[in-house]
Formats: sequence, C-alpha cells, structure tokens
Amino acid sequence: MVLLYTECNCFLISEVFVLRLKRLLFGILLPAILVAALAACSANTGSLKVRDVFETSKHITLGQYKGIKTDLEAPKEITPEDIERSKYSVLIKNAKQSYESPLAAEKWDTLYFYYKATSDGNVISEGDGNQYVNVGTGEFLLEFENELVGLKKGDKKSITVTVPETYSDSSLWGKVVTFDIEITAVYKNELPDFDDEFVFKNFGYSGVSVFEQKQREKLQKQRDENYNDRKKSQVWQKVVKNCTINSYPNEELSLYTSREEQYYSNYAAYFSLTQDEISRRAVESANKELSYDMIAYAIAVKESLSVSTEEQAVFRQQLLDSAGYKTESELISDTSGTLAEYYGGTKYVERYFIRQKVMQFCADNAVE
Repeated sequence: MVLLYTECNCFLISEVFVLRLKRLLFGILLPAILVAALAACSANTGSLKVRDVFETSKHITLGQYKGIKTDLEAPKEITPEDIERSKYSVLIKNAKQSYESPLAAEKWDTLYFYYKATSDGNVISEGDGNQYVNVGTGEFLLEFENELVGLKKGDKKSITVTVPETYSDSSLWGKVVTFDIEITAVYKNELPDFDDEFVFKNFGYSGVSVFEQKQREKLQKQRDENYNDRKKSQVWQKVVKNCTINSYPNEELSLYTSREEQYYSNYAAYFSLTQDEISRRAVESANKELSYDMIAYAIAVKESLSVSTEEQAVFRQQLLDSAGYKTESELISDTSGTLAEYYGGTKYVERYFIRQKVMQFCADNAVE
C-alpha cells in the first residue's frame, strides 16, 4: 500500500513491498540516503567528527538555523479508543480462525483489494490484490478503513483521504490521495477473548490492566517520536530555505548526478520513465541532495558537532528499517552484503548519520 502510516501502527504487508513503496511514495527516499554526502567523517574513538572536505564557505551562505519557529500541535494523549484499536490489532493476529465470507465487511474484518492511488492527477502507487487491511484497527489509516465497512467481494469504490501530519513524509502533509479500489476478499475473524490469560500467554503481563498501561506508554512514546520527526522535517525545510547555495563543487555534483542516474535507470521500467525523465529527475535530485548536505555539513563544522556511538546505533537502525531489515545479519543473509555495501559504502552511511545529527540539532534549538 501507499505508506500512509499513523504514528502508532504499521500496515501489515511484506517487508519487500514496504521497501519498494517507501522508495516510490517518499519522493524516492532511499537515493536521498544513498547520496547523502555530508563529508568524509572519521571515527577514531567511536565518535564521528567532521572535516570540511566540501569547503562549504566557498559555496554556500548559511542563514538562520537556530531559533526557527514551528507551528506543530503538541502530540495528543493516548485515548481509550487508541488502546482498544491496539487490542483488536493483537486479537486479529491471534484469531482462532479466519474464513472468507460473502457478507459485507465490518470492523475487525480483514479485506484484500486491488487499488490505484493518485494524487494531483498522478498515479503514485498500484496494488495487485494481495494488499490487505484490518478494518478499524488504524494500522493503515483510520479514515480509509472506515470507508471499507459495508463493502463485499467485487465491490468497487473511490476513497479520498487527506494525508495527516502524523504521516512520516512531510512533503505529503495535507495532500489529497484518492484510492480506486476493488475488494477481492472479505475475511471474518473469529477472535479470542482479551482476558488476563490471553495477556499473560502472549505478553507475559499479569493482567489486562498491566497490558493497557504498557501499551499506553508504548503508543505515547511512538507518538512523541513521530512528533519529533515531524518537527525535524519542518525545521529543516525552513533552515534550507534560509540558506543560499552560491555554487556546487563540480566533482561532487557530478558524483551525485551519476548516482541518481544509476538509481533511476534501475527503476525506469517500474516508474515508466523515459531517458529524458531519468535525466531530469537525476539532475533535480542531485542538486537538492547536494544542497542539503552542504548546508548540513556547514552547520556541523560551525557548531563542532559529532555523532556519539549511541547516536550512530540509532541512525544505523533507521537505515536497516528503511531497507526492510531488523538486523544487519538479516540484510547480509539476504543480500550477501553489509549495511555499508547496501548503501554504497561506509562514507555514505556516516554521512547519513551526520545529516540526522544536524537536523536534530536544529530541531532542538527551534522555538515552539
């Protein structure tokens, strides 16, 4: 599916499909990571320290990057309804049985469907009928799921949603996405009782009340982290806007463009791209990413920022998650390469770390 995630849940589809569509819907997120060239970073004692290989003072003029104002709403408290949805999400995964039904869909049923998703007149994603959603859980997008109630196998419907600010990609906030869907199957789930015995068996907690408290804490943490991610994104866009790119280092620009052309060429068939479109997208992406990295690098040098070992571990896990793997061992087993090799080399992994550090620094110094 199009990855319209809420802050508390994830859509239950294959990791490979997740990765493929992250690349699609996020404006091609992963090449941004692949070419996130901040600088060559050294890690003599575990901490990444930056040296100015870009000679950024020759190419950019930094604008305001501290004291940026944000207009985001503070994260809301977890509600009883949030807890209920999380309970049913667990129950569906542990259903006694699921059986296909000719009856209309209700809350807590599982629906499979074909879909085509469009935004601003452009097709941004399509599904082959193997995508599914557990209605009412909010695992996908609650606004979308509510529109599925009452549908039967073979029914078609257009569902239009507005992407909320809880969505992970700020470039889609407020955008309207229309899904043209056809239901391929409705499954009824026979659910067990959510009682103390079920909770102890599946979570090791002493009872339902303990589960509810733990889940509340978990969901609130996820919501707070999502808010921080949105804040980082909003602040960073303002920081970039405040800075001026006077010129690009020719060698770096050539490298970025070459890497982007390689990426778009590899996915030309998937995205139905012509050679002219490949070249245009590559140039646009290369200029944007190089701009981001020069700005981030200039700030890192000016503020003498470095990335601690603990921060590196967090950022490394982000890269693994983006690639669709829980651990580097899984990635190596699947691709026969390390995380660094997957992302084009150790320096690109390190550069991603530094960019994330700078974005968090700017967010921490913002004004709410």
